[in-house]
Amino acid sequence: MIHRTGTKDIIFQSLVELCQKTAVDKISVSDIMENCGYKRETFYYYYKSKEDLIVSALRDNVQKNHEIYSEERSWEYVMRKNLEFCEKHRHLMIWLIFYNYAVIG
Repeated sequence: MIHRTGTKDIIFQSLVELCQKTAVDKISVSDIMENCGYKRETFYYYYKSKEDLIVSALRDNVQKNHEIYSEERSWEYVMRKNLEFCEKHRHLMIWLIFYNYAVIG
């Protein structure tokens, strides 16, 4: 079940949910959007591709952690929170690394 928050979060959570059953490279934009109940056009309003979705989610997480924790916590704490995100979504991070390696070659 997708935890409903902002549209971008819903789209990312849809991908995460689908990844529990299907390999990332087998998931299409249509699959992601059907799973969360939005139209494909909504995806392309925010993202260029599935890869862009994953990179944007990582970037947004890093920025959020920086804003929330940097004033109250140490840099190490912020880094740990960012690494926890990467660990939680390691299958996406690994796929992204291999995808970029294949593209850059």
